[in-house]
Parts: sequence; structure tokens; C-alpha cells
Amino acid sequence: AAGMICFTQLNEGLVMLANATGDSRYLDACKSIQTWFHSDRGKQHTHGYLTTLRGFAMQYEATHDESLLALIEELYASLVASPELMLYGGVKEFFGDEKYDKDEGCSEADFLRLSLQLWRITGKSDYVDRAEHILRNQFYSNEFATGDFGHHSYFDKGLTTSAGQGRAWWCCTMHGLRAFRDVLDAVITADATAVRVNLFDSVRWSDGTRGITTDSERAKSRGALRIHVDKSPAQGISLAVRIPKWIANEGIFKGEVALSNHRDGDYLYLNDPLTQGADIELRFDYRVELIKRDGTRIDPSQLAKEPIEAVVQYGPWLLGVDEHFDPLYLSEPWMDNVVIFPANVSIPEESAESPMSINGAHVRCDYVHGGYPDVQKVTLRPLSERTLHEPRAFITWLKVRAEE
Repeated sequence: AAGMICFTQLNEGLVMLANATGDSRYLDACKSIQTWFHSDRGKQHTHGYLTTLRGFAMQYEATHDESLLALIEELYASLVASPELMLYGGVKEFFGDEKYDKDEGCSEADFLRLSLQLWRITGKSDYVDRAEHILRNQFYSNEFATGDFGHHSYFDKGLTTSAGQGRAWWCCTMHGLRAFRDVLDAVITADATAVRVNLFDSVRWSDGTRGITTDSERAKSRGALRIHVDKSPAQGISLAVRIPKWIANEGIFKGEVALSNHRDGDYLYLNDPLTQGADIELRFDYRVELIKRDGTRIDPSQLAKEPIEAVVQYGPWLLGVDEHFDPLYLSEPWMDNVVIFPANVSIPEESAESPMSINGAHVRCDYVHGGYPDVQKVTLRPLSERTLHEPRAFITWLKVRAEE
């Protein structure tokens, strides 16, 4: 990495020094860095650029300079609207180089953390939606089976392998693991009015007087998030659960009894407080969409007999064919394979293949191979499951048609 971003990214450490010492000169140095930073991304190292934006967000939290927040949001929006943003949620290692084929774990961690920072600062749902998308897809799939983060190679059909796997232990591994702290801090948040479940993960949370445990249930076709109240004051806990765009037909239940609730923005609020020992469950259906090259999203029922090229999104996960589990799919000539996608997706119950396996998101399909006519079987899996094994090809862009 070279250029101005090797200097500008110092603002993160300078803000931390200002917070630790109370010496305003560190923040003055941050202000001088702003004059070096401009909106033209050019051909720059994405990690340094995004680290600088994270430092700007920290600087805003220390100074409450509204013009700085406006600049951060402008630069973020510009990136999101550009071709630099990948379908998988993150960015490649360098801006401004269409031929460069690798991402970088540092950059995916940066973009995830920056999105969570801006959500925390502004409360705007678009930021947490984007954070969730990169978390479930490009960030998780960037992690190697060894726990390291690093570089992965992309091509026009998905991800491929390279000579020597890019475990960047000197940089990406540290930043990738550091990002998990920000994710944990975002799963559940609270103020005087309510405890809010923001991300569907299994965690145990407490602020001393209130405590809940969440359990993300993924083994059935109908999704569920289980919530147990570990601790509450005498008057109980007011609870709210974020309803992301990728779920439908949601409801909150205690046993088989639907609990009264109301919608406020992206959250379902229970109308009655919960007391210690209460067990409830958010139940929902996963939305299934096909994403075309131009960004258009269609329902599987809109498929016809003529194949289209698309990526399958099931709930928060992007699905595809993993060569590790389905090697015959990539036997030559595979580029003309056609997946026969069901109009009504039925996800079978499965026993866990591993603690990281998302069994509730495996879609089994027929497909016709480009080299021979008989119908074969393939399982579409979440991209994030690449972390279960050594890197192999993962095909996300599929030719898809309707059942006959």
C-alpha cells in the first residue's frame, strides 16, 4: 500500500490517544488529516481508505462536528452507489482496478465495522442492513478454516482458488478477529426504554439489572429466534426485535400463543413486559429472491423455461455451488449447467454437519449438466460455509430456470 492513505489512516490511533489522555492536540492533528483526504477514491488501497473513514467516525463521536458526519455519509453513499461495491457485500483490495481479482479480509472487516459505527451514530437502518449482509456473506466466507482472514480470488462466476492461499496473518487475521467485538456489541443494545435484539445471533447479554440469552435456530425451514429472560427488574423488561428485510410472515410466540406486539420502524415491540424466566420465540419465513446482473430482484415464481443468470438469496445468505461438496458440478464443460429452481422452496430438516454449517439454508435442486443430458442433483449452500474447509471454487452466478 502506498499513497496518502498510509498517512490518513493514522487518525484512528490519534482519536484513541485523545480519548485516553484528554489532550486536544491529537484531535487537532486529525483535523489536519481531513485536508489530505478527498472524495476521489482513485487507485487506492481499500483497507487504508476505509480505516480512515472509521477514524473519521471516531473523530465525530469525540467532537460532534456535524460537517464531518455529513462528509462520512457522503463518502459512504458514493462507495455504495459505485461499481466498487461487490454483490457479496464488501470491496476488493484496491479501488480503481477492474482487473484486480482479490478481496482482503482487512477491508471486509473495515466496511463491516464502519457500517456498524454509522448505524450506532445515526440510527439509520440502511447501515445495519448493509453490515448484516457483509457479515453473513463476504466477511464470514473470507475467514479460512484455520481462523485466519486474508485474500480470496474472484472471477465472473464466483470465487476460485489461487496458487498459495492468502492467509494474511500479519494484518487481515488481526482486523478480522477485531471486527467480531463490534458485532457482539451490536447484537443486543439497550436504553432506559427497551432492550433491542438487532442481529440474529446466539449470545448472552446483561447490563447488570437486565439479562437475556438469544438462540438463533436454523435447523428448520421456518426460522426462529429464541429469547430467554435471564434477569429482570420487578416490572419486567420491555423487548423489541429488529425485523430485517429478508424475513416475512413474522410473529412472536410464547409456546403456541401469539404475543401482542406493535411495529415501530424496523422493530416489533412487545406490548407487555417480560419477567425473569420467560421464554419466547420470534418465528418467520425466509424470503427467497433471485438477483440478476443488472441488480433486478425477482421471485422464483417468475422464472420461466428459458434460463436466466442470477444469484440466489435465501434470507440473509447468498447461495451457490461449493466444489468441496459438489465436485461433479464443475466437471467440464460446466459453464452451461442449468439449475432447475423450485417455485416453492422447501428446506429439509438436517443434522448439523459442523457447528458452522447453516443447515436450514441448504436448497436441493436438480440440474442439467452442460456436457450430458441426464438430470443431476446439487445442493445450493450459503457462501459463508466456505470457511468450513480449504478454499475451493464456489459458483454464485448460476443459469437458472423454472421446473417444467
